[in-house]
Amino acid sequence: MSLDFVLAFLFIAFGAISFFTMLHLMGTGHNKHEQALRTVHRISELLAILVFVAIIAREIIDLVESGFSMRAGIMITFAAVLIPLFVIKNLISEKYPELRNRLISIGTTVLVFVFVFSAASAGFYYFEAREATEAAEHAGPPLDLAAAKDLFVTKCSKCHRLDAPLSETHTAEEWHAAVESMRLKDPAWISGDEAQAIAAFLIYVGGSEE
Repeated sequence: MSLDFVLAFLFIAFGAISFFTMLHLMGTGHNKHEQALRTVHRISELLAILVFVAIIAREIIDLVESGFSMRAGIMITFAAVLIPLFVIKNLISEKYPELRNRLISIGTTVLVFVFVFSAASAGFYYFEAREATEAAEHAGPPLDLAAAKDLFVTKCSKCHRLDAPLSETHTAEEWHAAVESMRLKDPAWISGDEAQAIAAFLIYVGGSEE
């Protein structure tokens, strides 16, 4: 379980507790549990804000390390909306009791943004992690250059000279396609894994266009 998932879950949980204790306080009026509910409401709201700050801090670190991205833009937009809502809600709650009838609509808006913000944050990290995993799987194991060179010399010298491929430059896809076309001429001589290693060697040594 990733830290980003944990932060998103905590943000939703504390935000929901804060919202529903606020609803209960406004709906029941004064009762013997009011002080306890107010304490729970304030603590949960404070914890939600602290988790929110942690999420934003991680986004800022990623922004500094990786540069601006669509994810960073969306996260900054959500933060720009949530921060004023938090401030307005607390000002009304503490300083302007005559406006407390607006707290439900503000609190509902905050809760909706909490869910959307958390889902967006977790979703971006999930898809990035999946893309990284797929890229790693596509890349295969690290290239053993010496072994790949031996395969290239042994397998490819059967049919043609070796200087021509080493003097050419192609895209990675073209190298793979060229080696695969050679492999298909004699599949018993070059296996699929050997073809992958040879193509990787040619990309590394012979050059690859972007």
